[in-house]
Amino acid sequence: MVMTLFIYLNENRSRQITSNKLYIHKQTLVYRISKIEQLTGRRLNVTKSVAELWFAPQTAVMLGLIPDFSEDWVEVN
Repeated sequence: MVMTLFIYLNENRSRQITSNKLYIHKQTLVYRISKIEQLTGRRLNVTKSVAELWFAPQTAVMLGLIPDFSEDWVEVN
């Protein structure tokens, strides 16, 4: 889910580009976004929530805690 969120936000919330990069159907992406919103308690159509959810993985990448998923990665599961 982290990779899905990371790519979705890096692609300016474009469902088409994100689903293409992840090699998944657009409806699968919609489901994942729904699950992310449910798990985080944040809506991805609210600017403050998007900012919070974008800064967290960006910081983790800068600290070397997670890989930079903005490259051509494929999500498993």
